[in-house]
Amino acid sequence: MHHITKRKLGKIHCSPKALSSICGRLFASVQEMNQTHSKFFGEKYDKTQVELMKEPIILVDENDVPLKMISKKDGHLRKFVDAEDALPHRAFSVFLFNEKNELLLQKRSSNKITFPNMWTNTCCSHPLYTPEEMVEKGSVNYQGIKC
Repeated sequence: MHHITKRKLGKIHCSPKALSSICGRLFASVQEMNQTHSKFFGEKYDKTQVELMKEPIILVDENDVPLKMISKKDGHLRKFVDAEDALPHRAFSVFLFNEKNELLLQKRSSNKITFPNMWTNTCCSHPLYTPEEMVEKGSVNYQGIKC
């Protein structure tokens, strides 16, 4: 059985194994990516995507304490995600609802390195392992969004 706990501020924390189990269908594309990772630097993907996979993201422990920098590529390879000692990395998701409480979803391009052709949330990404983006919890500034 996988471990899922509720953390302070109402945030849900899933262990890497629970996340892998819950999102198994998404990780199928990670497995494909792992099997073809040598093609990251070949002709299969455009140069911009390959460069973005080199970006430094934040590996954290189970309490969200930053441990070290890893590349986006390493953060999504199945051999790291499924490892017995796997740790999560920081990421964020945006869920945009309209007045009818309908959620805006996106279908990822078939040309994406990670999760091609998958339906996903409105927007997601990773804070980078840089001084500007490694801010303390609760210090994020929100700006109004007009839709």
